[in-house]
Amino acid sequence: MRKVLNYIFIVLFLAVCIIPLIFSNKKAGMISKVENRALAEFPEVFNDDGAINPELKTGFNSWLNDNIGFRDTLMGFNTKIQYTLFNKINSSDVILGKNGWLFYQGEGGISINDYQAKTLYTEKQLKKILNNVTELQKWCDDNGMEFVLMLMPNKEHIYREYMPDGIKEVHKEKNIDLVVDYIRENSDIKVVYPKEELLKAKEKYDVYYKYDTHWNDLGAYEGYKALMSALNITPLSFENIEAREYDGGDLANMAMLSGIIEAYDENFISYSGTVEILYDDENGNNAYQKYRYNDGHGKIFFMGDSFRDALKPMLSRTFEYSDFVHRDTEIFNEVLKEKPDIFVYQMVERYVSRLENPVLK
Repeated sequence: MRKVLNYIFIVLFLAVCIIPLIFSNKKAGMISKVENRALAEFPEVFNDDGAINPELKTGFNSWLNDNIGFRDTLMGFNTKIQYTLFNKINSSDVILGKNGWLFYQGEGGISINDYQAKTLYTEKQLKKILNNVTELQKWCDDNGMEFVLMLMPNKEHIYREYMPDGIKEVHKEKNIDLVVDYIRENSDIKVVYPKEELLKAKEKYDVYYKYDTHWNDLGAYEGYKALMSALNITPLSFENIEAREYDGGDLANMAMLSGIIEAYDENFISYSGTVEILYDDENGNNAYQKYRYNDGHGKIFFMGDSFRDALKPMLSRTFEYSDFVHRDTEIFNEVLKEKPDIFVYQMVERYVSRLENPVLK
């Protein structure tokens, strides 16, 4: 009997080892639905010169870890146990804050570094940033465009009360505050930085998503009003606010918590008027889109990051022509072709350090 049990144990052990390999992903370029990222591809066995790839072992381990059979199911199950029973998450990109709020620590902890502000910009760094922004303003002036620099605070900056106690602020004033103050004090560049508007508005309603890095519709509306104020344009009013149950967000996806975390009522706003889509290359976050609105006035070209998305419904109904594109595309020649009245260059706080490098290349 004992011998039979040993055989059964061996068979089960081999099955546990072999079955996941049999059902491992064999396709290149697959995306993990749980983590929302590309999976590691199978490494090349040989180099171009016919020698064995020295990175084969490391590459194979990465491929195996990413593509082993039932991986997403098991990771999702582990995440659910950790979060539900122990109020913990296993993620290198996401931090679990107070009251269930999620915060971003990806890209080398960039947002957390901004929040803690251990090291503040020097006068030399601030001057370099001003010089680069001044070049952008001059480029706009030379081409008949009004220039606006629009900066948004990170979620951690606005909702510090939900940050974990173990992450301490070294300085209350952040580098983005220094940048805004320095540019305003040493130039006539229009800088839109709606931090105070967001802090005031959050006393009445949430302005950032609980499970996402971005501002929500109402937060974006505060930013929109600040931009319109800088441009001396009357902002439009939204038609309706609808509260809908919401448990999504980029942070929830990164932490594999979608469908696990507690849903809450999120406010979504809608606007009247039909906007005509003139062009959309459907290139994801880097998409270039052009809109027309018959009752709008003038033309705006908005070059920014993903925070621009929530501004599109408002801006596309304010201007007759509006163009939106990600900064990383750097299609400044296209800006000149479109000949806008207003050019807005936007970035969220965690990318402001990029202004130390020339914008126009």
